Amino acid sequence: LYRGDFKPSIEHQRRLNPAMKEVVKAEMLKLLYSRIIYTISDSSWVSPVQVVLKKVE
Repeated sequence: LYRGDFKPSIEHQRRLNPAMKEVVKAEMLKLLYSRIIYTISDSSWVSPVQVVLKKVE
């Protein structure tokens, strides 16, 4: 729960290799168009995307 006594945290963007960057971009656009996520113009709480690959069986 948010109590209001926390300091905002901003982490800098991490670099992705070009192939992974395109995959992440496509997935983010899919989530945006599906209205699962939405854009925020300004926030004091910012975290980078964590990319975790699934194992292919």
